[in-house]
Amino acid sequence: MNFDTSSRFDSKHFKEILKKYEDSIKNNSSVYLDADEFIDIADFYNGQNYMEAAEQVIEKAYQQHPNDSEILIFISRTYAIKGEFDKAYEYLHRIADQSDREVMLLNLDLFAYQNKWKEANEVAQEIAEREEYAFETLIDLVDVFTDQHKQEYAKLWLDELKNRYGDVCRDDVWLLETLSNYYFVFDEPEKSLVFFKKLIDKHPYSIEYWIGQAQCYTRLNQIPLAEESIDYALAIDDESPFVLELKGGCRMDSGDLDAAYNYFKKFEQFTINKVNAWNMLKLVTLQMDRFDETIEYCKRIVESPIASKEFKAVSYSDTALALAYKNKIKEGMSCIKEAIKLLPEEPDFYAVKGFLYLKLNDELNAEKSFNKAEVLLKKQKDKEMSCLSLIGSYCFDSQYYDGAIYYFQKIEKEYGDENPTCYLFLSYCWYQKQDLTKALHYLALVQKTTPDIYKQLGENNELIDDPFFKEFIEKVNKGITERKFMLSDYLNID
Repeated sequence: MNFDTSSRFDSKHFKEILKKYEDSIKNNSSVYLDADEFIDIADFYNGQNYMEAAEQVIEKAYQQHPNDSEILIFISRTYAIKGEFDKAYEYLHRIADQSDREVMLLNLDLFAYQNKWKEANEVAQEIAEREEYAFETLIDLVDVFTDQHKQEYAKLWLDELKNRYGDVCRDDVWLLETLSNYYFVFDEPEKSLVFFKKLIDKHPYSIEYWIGQAQCYTRLNQIPLAEESIDYALAIDDESPFVLELKGGCRMDSGDLDAAYNYFKKFEQFTINKVNAWNMLKLVTLQMDRFDETIEYCKRIVESPIASKEFKAVSYSDTALALAYKNKIKEGMSCIKEAIKLLPEEPDFYAVKGFLYLKLNDELNAEKSFNKAEVLLKKQKDKEMSCLSLIGSYCFDSQYYDGAIYYFQKIEKEYGDENPTCYLFLSYCWYQKQDLTKALHYLALVQKTTPDIYKQLGENNELIDDPFFKEFIEKVNKGITERKFMLSDYLNID
């Protein structure tokens, strides 16, 4: 968890060097920067998940500063993250002072990346002994193993810290930050929350602590309290890009798309990470059916020199989706091909391609695309539910009810407890196919699993905007009121 959200990246100096660097990339020209300035830019890109852009920065930094230890450490760690340990050690051994503290911490990280935890801890022990178990040293070691998600050793050093300094430093801000991060990373948000509250009591105008508290409430699924914490952060700084992005996300999750759009526009105004702002704006405008705006934001991302390959690929796919809804199928096909060219193993792209074929009433090729997505999902189970939901929704939107039934029933079988909204779609599909028994069966499941949604049926046209289905629901409710039947009678059918 990053406690430096305002950070050096908001400084005037950083914005100037970032602009100087990005202008050189756009113009294919050279620029001289200090080693630490290159590292700041690379850290910024890494923080935005622009790994390719960060690597490009460090390549240029190495050309200008081939013997700088910080540059060599950055390169070594980058290779280790990618699993290229021979290269990682090659750059490690180029550093002149192998006894330097940062080099020793790099050694620790390299062992950790290889799951050599005993060796990693031996390095940690050497650092602790050399620095006489100083408070700051023990804090660093807890943080290192926490960042590596290795609780066994994080707890070992946390216990050492508590034993030596627990009574003296129990209210030290640095310790409170470490503890809040430790418990958050190791999935104890209730304990993490306790320390964030203490941090807020000490520094009520530090927005990063309010954000941390919001993330704990989100993990605990206490969304109103999470948004309340974000509102406090906004009251402290209503121009904080990170807070504006979080607030926009909360509003989007709540279905308040107009408010989400306004927060994301403000986020765009104040952030230097325009690509991330455009990404959020394309997502919300797509949900708002403002497809021309979606296409424009996607175009900006695709043309950005710092956007990652993943961002560009998804933007091509979202452009294809927007074009599909505008019935510009030929242009949409061109875009989805570009997306697949960049990321050929992404199942969602084949779902969009299938949707484009459905818009052409080409069910055969649509099914081929959907089948390709299913093949890819066999090795990407974490994406299965969301991708199957997309395919089912695309079939549903295209009035291809046989396909929608097939995919929503797959969701019902594997993920019914996690995604009960599939029952509503299945009820409507069977209603359209005039199988009222099955329509009532799934309607009964809606009533059982999501009673709040069932109460809205017939009133909220955003759920199913069909006057005939609304009339069907009214007849069902009338029959129940008049005790002609019980919907629960249809829960179990042959």
